[in-house]
Parts: sequence; structure tokens; C-alpha cells
Amino acid sequence: MHPPKDPNYIPRVTIRDAHELSAKLTGLVKYRTLKEILLQGQTDLDYYDFEIAQLKALIGDLEAKRSCLDAYLQDCRSLISPIQNLPPELLSEIFMLTCDPAGSNEFGSAYWVPSGKPRHRPAFQLSTVCSRWRQVALSTPGLWSKMNISFVHSWPSWIPSAIETCLQRSRQVPLALSLEGSIDNLLRDDWRTVLSSLAQQSHRWRSVSFNLAVKPSFRPNFIDLLSLHTFPLLHSLTISAAGQWVTLPEHSVFRETPDLRLLQLNSETAAKSWHWSQGVYNHHITSLTLQYTNLRDTIDILRRCPGLVSLKYTHRLHKAEHIALRDNLEAGTVLPVCLEDLSSLSIITPQDNVSSTITLLGSLLQLPALKSLTMEQISSYLFTDMSWMEAFCVFLRETSCSDSLTKLRFKSFCPGDGIDSMLSLVPNLKEFRFCSIRNADADWDGIIACLRLPPSGSSMDPPSTIFLPRLQHISLHIPHAASFDFDSFAEGIRSRRLPASEISVDRLCSVGLKLKRSHLKILEDTYRYDDLLDLEVGGLIFGLELYGE
Repeated sequence: MHPPKDPNYIPRVTIRDAHELSAKLTGLVKYRTLKEILLQGQTDLDYYDFEIAQLKALIGDLEAKRSCLDAYLQDCRSLISPIQNLPPELLSEIFMLTCDPAGSNEFGSAYWVPSGKPRHRPAFQLSTVCSRWRQVALSTPGLWSKMNISFVHSWPSWIPSAIETCLQRSRQVPLALSLEGSIDNLLRDDWRTVLSSLAQQSHRWRSVSFNLAVKPSFRPNFIDLLSLHTFPLLHSLTISAAGQWVTLPEHSVFRETPDLRLLQLNSETAAKSWHWSQGVYNHHITSLTLQYTNLRDTIDILRRCPGLVSLKYTHRLHKAEHIALRDNLEAGTVLPVCLEDLSSLSIITPQDNVSSTITLLGSLLQLPALKSLTMEQISSYLFTDMSWMEAFCVFLRETSCSDSLTKLRFKSFCPGDGIDSMLSLVPNLKEFRFCSIRNADADWDGIIACLRLPPSGSSMDPPSTIFLPRLQHISLHIPHAASFDFDSFAEGIRSRRLPASEISVDRLCSVGLKLKRSHLKILEDTYRYDDLLDLEVGGLIFGLELYGE
């Protein structure tokens, strides 16, 4: 007999009736009566448990069917999703974006997950999503043509076959390779297999970065193993420093590079061992990076690369060389080099004798087409030499780049008295970035003075109040404890955004400030920078970045 179908369970014998029976009855009758009541309750409980189990089984079955239906609907929805309707050509271009700019397929990288697989291997990852993506990935050879290979001792056994797969699936597309590590054992079969496979494809090398440390006793065998001869497609080559080993000194293998345009030599040894005097195609180089070469060698190198458009030079200080070069310039035995097509120049110099280095470079270079100039100082925490601005004025005059210069960046310098006069020598400056270091003597008023315009109808002489009429972008890094007049700065920015002046100037498009958090005390009154935030409605891009505590 089942319990009654009632939403609220009512026992067959109430607890009050059970108490009354217990009080009236005695002995064996009492025991049998109460036992019967318990058996009836247990029967009802078992019935409810059975019903619940059946309902749970039904719910589980319904949930399984719902999951199947949901998966079915998702598959159906995917058929009408935008990505399913993309043409294979467009999907292939999206895949290629995963390899640009630093999305190479990594093999042997230091960034490994515990499973032994690399963190980033887009070609293999994309080809395992679905059959359509695999078909598109296999038909996109450029996806397999970019590889970053690190020669480390803990190589998994599958790496050589994976690299061979990339070489095969890339077909005849030019290769972009990055090779790094220490070659200290040429008897390893996996290393020899990979090096031989890459060497056989040297005719497809397009962009190559070497950061290989080859043990001196292995260098001849290493070059023989590579068996490199011609590089008809090589466009970009980077040779970096390699610590205690010497990095690929036999640069003669790169003589036949008719398409070489970008060359980075990131060590003095690499720069000196390059075939400057024997290279037939050095005059084709348009972008050059030199690190830690002395000035005399640098000037000789620049003479052999007359077509340079971009130069990045990290200077190593040689005081004796400075004196000798200055004497040779005065004697006329060393002549300046003219780079007529150079439009971008980046100079990194040590702190000691910064002014003399800048002045000497101005005497050695002629840069009539220079548009972008970056100067960075490898400095200590404090900087006391404020004569660099006078030296930079000499640099501008000597190199003949004042009128053509439109972008100017300083890093780890400190503004001082006269910086407004220095900036006045660059009348067409459009972008100005200044990253200062901590110095109590820093003077930011000169930069602020270059921003402020006289009001409309003012009798002030325009040339004495404005020096940067073409300025459109400005970014300043204000260090801790610097004296910076934010109100005057905001007023100058606002004067270039509102039609309050009769002087014809370009409108400022973007303004950036980087302040230490302790500068918040100068921003306590929100009205001080609300004016600049309000100008964002009119199109101004204003960024305020805080750092430190």
C-alpha cells in the first residue's frame, strides 16, 4: 500500500496518537503496536526513495539528451557564423597575423610548459582546430616559414621532424629564421640534422637572426656543415653577441647577398669581421644597426653604405680616440661623411663626455634629409652635465638637419636653461618626446614656453613667443621631485587647441605625461587637468600615466 498522494506528507499515525498509545499500552502489546507504526513509516520512506531515484534517472537522461541537442544547435549555429563564411584567402591572412611580428613557431625555446611542448607554435595549433582550418593552414605556406630555433641540450626527440615538417609545408616561400644557443657539440645527430636541413634551404633565407655561440674549435666544421654559398633572397640579417664564444666570424659566406637591405651587427667583433671592403652589395644596405663600435670604424663603415635610410648606433667611449679624431678633423685628414638619404637616426652613448661625443658626431656627419632623431644616454641615476644642449645645437648646425627634422626624442637627458633656444633651431618639429632622469636642476619652463601662444590681438612679437609652430605630438616623462608647472603646461596646450591666437600653427593632436605617483599632490585640484580632459571632446588625445608608489 502506497502513501497518499498529498503534497504535504501526513503520517498514518500522528505523533500525538503514538504518544497516547504508548501511555495506554504496556508490555508486549505496546512493543508490537509501536513496531508496526515504524514499519509503516519505513515503507513510506522506501517508496519515496524509489520515486526519487526514478526521477533522478529521468533527469539524467533528459540532461544527456539536452547536452546532445545543445551540441547539435551549436554546430548548426557555427554553420551561419561569420567565420564559417570567410573566404579561405581571408582566413589565411588572419592566420598569418598570428605569426606577425613575433609569432614564429618556437622550437627549443626556454619558455616551455611541463608537457614538453612550446608555448607558441601557431602553425601546428591552428591546423588541429578542425578539418577546414587544417586545410587552410596546409595551403598557407607562409604560416610554416617562420621559425625560432634554440639549440639547447634538453631537446625533445620530435623537434627535428617538426622542423622538417615546417620546411616541407612552407614549400618555396622565403624563410624567416631565428637561431640561438651554444653550439658546443657537433656530434649530436639531432643538431646536425637540423643544421643540414636549414643549410639546404639557404636559397630561401629571407630574414635571419644569428645569436649562436660556436665553440672556437668547432668553427671550421660548423661552417663546413652549413655549406652556405649564396643567399639570393636574404633581405634582413642580424648577428648578435654570443657571450664567451665568438658568433659566426666567417662572414665571408654572406658576400653574395644582392637583396640585403637590413643589417644588424650587435657586437664590435661582428662589425669588425664583416666584409666591408670586399662586400659587393654593401651599398644596397638601407637600414644598419651598429653596437659598441668606435667612431673611426663607424665612419669608415658609413662611407661604404651610402644608401642608408635608417641608422641605429650605440657608441662605446674611447677618450683617446676622441682626441685623435678631433685633431684629424682640424688637420683635414678625416673628412665628414654625407648620408644624403638618411631619414632616421638613433644614437645611444655613455654618460661620460656626452657633449664631446655629440659635438664630434656633428663634425663627422652630414644629414641633409634627416627627419627622425633619437638620442639616448646610458646614464647613472643622477646627471649633472647640462652642456649637452649647447653640443646638440652645434650638432644641428653642423649636420645641416635643422630644417628637415620633424621628430625628436631624448631619453635619460635632463632639460636645462636654454632648451627653448635649442628647440627653436628645429622650426618644423612635429613630434617631441622627452624622458628625463632625476635631477633637481631640471628646468621644464623652457619646454612649456615653447607651447604657449599669445592671445588674439596681442602685441607680443610672435618669434619671441613661439618656437614650435608645427608641433602635433608631445610626450614628457617628469621624474620625482621635479619642478613642473602643470597649470602653465595645461594653458599652453589649451592655447594650441582653441582659436585664441592669430598665429598660424598646427593643432596639437596628442599629449602624454608620465608622472610618479608622488606627483599626485600637484594634481589634487582636479580643475588643473580637467581642461585637458575636456579638450578630448574636441579630438585631443590626452594620456596621464602614473608609475611608482
